[in-house]
Amino acid sequence: MNKMNNQLPQGKQISGDPYSQKNSSGMLLDFSELNVGDKGSIEQCKGPHKHRLMVLGLTPGTQFSVVRVAPLGDPVEISFRGFSLTLRRDELSGIQVKKS
Repeated sequence: MNKMNNQLPQGKQISGDPYSQKNSSGMLLDFSELNVGDKGSIEQCKGPHKHRLMVLGLTPGTQFSVVRVAPLGDPVEISFRGFSLTLRRDELSGIQVKKS
């Protein structure tokens, strides 16, 4: 008799949460690694600010650009979906992006 194995094939994930998926290339950058003028797309989000960021429109696949950074590095202004949003570095720390 075959036993049902609850494990998935290596590298596969099943989750109803779109933030938990990895991109196809596996090359994710932390948002803090981006500079002014860099563009990319949101790939993954974790941390305590996850729900708030989703409500603000930072969902997987969202294209954005880094507009400016305050002189001391905090906050950071990003532009996406036709508007600009300024967020603190700790709020952006859980965002993994794919640079384009």
